[in-house]
Parts: sequence; C-alpha cells; structure tokens
Amino acid sequence: MDAMDSLETVRAAKAGDGGAFGDLVAAYERRVFGYFMSRSGDAHAAAELSQDAFVKACLGLRSLRDAERFGPWLFAICRNELRRHFSENAASRRRFRPLDEDSPWRGESPGPGDDERAMLAALASLGAPDRELIRLRYWAGLSVAELAAAAGCSPGSAKGRLHRARLKLARAMPGFADAALVDPRTFESIKENVMENVEMTRRAARVFARLSLSAQAAFAASAAAGARFGEALIASLGAEEGGREFLADYGPQLGFRELINILNLSDRYVEGRLIRSLDSSDPDLAERIKRHMFVFEDLSLFDPGAMAAVAARADPDDLAAALAGTWVSVRERILGLLPPEVSADLHPRMAGKDPVGEAMEEAQLAVVTIARELEQEGRLAALRQTVDGKETVVVSLR
Repeated sequence: MDAMDSLETVRAAKAGDGGAFGDLVAAYERRVFGYFMSRSGDAHAAAELSQDAFVKACLGLRSLRDAERFGPWLFAICRNELRRHFSENAASRRRFRPLDEDSPWRGESPGPGDDERAMLAALASLGAPDRELIRLRYWAGLSVAELAAAAGCSPGSAKGRLHRARLKLARAMPGFADAALVDPRTFESIKENVMENVEMTRRAARVFARLSLSAQAAFAASAAAGARFGEALIASLGAEEGGREFLADYGPQLGFRELINILNLSDRYVEGRLIRSLDSSDPDLAERIKRHMFVFEDLSLFDPGAMAAVAARADPDDLAAALAGTWVSVRERILGLLPPEVSADLHPRMAGKDPVGEAMEEAQLAVVTIARELEQEGRLAALRQTVDGKETVVVSLR
C-alpha cells in the first residue's frame, strides 16, 4: 500500500468503512506484531496485544485529527497497550526478554507450535548480536537501511551481517525459511479476530444505547466488578433488539475493558449521561471510567488556551517527564500549543527524563488528572469543527 492509497484508506476507515480498516490491519499487522513480539518475547501476548491495539484503534479513529499521522497514532496506542500489559504482569517488567530456555514462548500459539519451539531453540543458539539482528529485521520489521542506522554501520555492512546471521540460523534449523520466523496464519488470525471483535463491539454499543439509564449503570457496575449480570439486567437485555445476540456474544458477564470499548463506540450523549449519573451514584466507578477513556496523547486535541490552562497547573517536571514518554509527533504538537516561554523551559527539562518506566507513567497520569479537573470545573468544552472539509474534535477553554 503506497502513501496515497494508505491516506485514502485511513480516510475511508474514519468514515466508517469496515473493509478499509481491514486493509489497514493487513498493512500494519506485521509491524505491530513485531513491535509486541520484540518487547515481550511471547507469541501469545504479542498476538493478543496486537488484536487489542487494532480494536482500540478502530474504536478510537474519530479522535485521529490527521489521516497522515495514522502510523504514529497507531503505535502510540501500541505503547499504551504494552504499558498496560507490563503493569498487569509485574514479573514481565523488562523491555526485552532473552530468547533462551526459560523464554515464555511455549505451548500452542498462533501457528504450528513445534515449528515455533524449533525456531526458538535455533535463535537461542545464536550469539546475542546475530539474534538481535534477526529480531529487528523480522519481528520489528526494520528495513536494511533502518538496521544499519540502529547498529551504527553502513547498509552494506548491515546486509552482510544479516546474511551471515541467517546462514547460522539455517545451519541450526535445517529447512529454515524467512517465512518461518513468523507463521502467516498468525496474521490471518489477528485480522480475522480484530474485525470480528470490532463488529461485535459495534453491535454491543447499539444494544447498550437502547438500555435505560439504570440498566446502563447496572451494566457498568457488573463489568467493573467482573460479576455476572443480575436477572433484571439480563431481562432488560433480552427485551431489547439485538439483546439476545449480545448475550450470545458475551455471555452473562463482561470485562471492564470490554465496557470501555463499548463506551468508546457509543454516542457521546450516551457516554456523558452515564458518567454524570455515576458521578452521583458511584463516583469511584465514574473516575475509573474517565481514567481509561482519556490518555495523555488526547492532549493533542486541545487548543492553545486549553493546553496553557493545563500547563499553568502542572508541575513543569511532571509535564517534561510526560512529554518525554510520548511519540515525537504528539510531543511536537503539544509543545506547539504551549506559550513559547513554557515550551522553551520544557526542552532542557526533557533531556534528563526517562521515556519509559513508572515515573513517566505517573507524570502522564498527573497531567491527565489536571485536564480532568478542568473539565469537571466546567472550564473545558469539546467542540466539533470542520477544517479543510474534515470534521474533528477540539477541546477549548470556556
């Protein structure tokens, strides 16, 4: 898919064309899977995280301001999914896991398990530099030129080193072929599951919108607690159009992340009405939902006045640490929204900040909390604007 085709495909997907989004999954699935695989070392986790990231991207496409930024925006979602995965699996808190005998890549996975174990053993027999070249080329999807940049050598040298690494791998694994590094069925499974999950979530959002406010609140409370729906809620679902199909899809129990996905696909009126109701009846649940539906990267939707209001309350070191951990395109956008003197002060502060880890995540949460406080005070308003024929959401200061 060339740049122009990709741009048109993103625009079609933003307009609700499911087939276009499927094309985007096909275009990016190897890079996304490689991103997660190279950082988790776990084929199961990489496949599941890939699916979660693509589903979240599809459900959040309306927040993408510029179709040309789809790639960086998608990988910002991937980074957030990876952070969530590591935070939920504290024992996995390492950027890379070695490909050795205690690797978690075991058992059945989205491809022939015996072949994958044989590949793992063959990779483990290589030296660390050769193993890293293979991982960067086939799992992270780097081109030869990008490999050269990463390794600090010429493209010719990188190509030669990669060739020698592949020869060693072939000797360690007779019958080796490049395609064996990632089984194609992995990607067929990812795309199929993503599109099925997105369509199922769309159906669920339509059913959710038809429920009464009290039923929606009970629905949210059950999902947050991981509890089975009560009989009254099941009866309400069964009485609505599509409700029985919903129960067939999800069963009598819903996870919190599934609730968030449904809310992300719901009309803003439905979402806002539920949160306002929960603010009174269950403020802890309302806050938990808000926290999961607003991330640091959403600040790129703010206009200069709104961003200046956030910066005025934020600790400069928190803001610098938060910016250090986001994608360059988002960072540049936010810095461009700030008053020049604030932006100039943040640049040297960012130089000493760790772009990964708990400190960065806590800093981003602190800044996001300030944005939510401003919203709760009624000082922020989300407005739909049309720029160059495209509708977008801009958060402005009242």
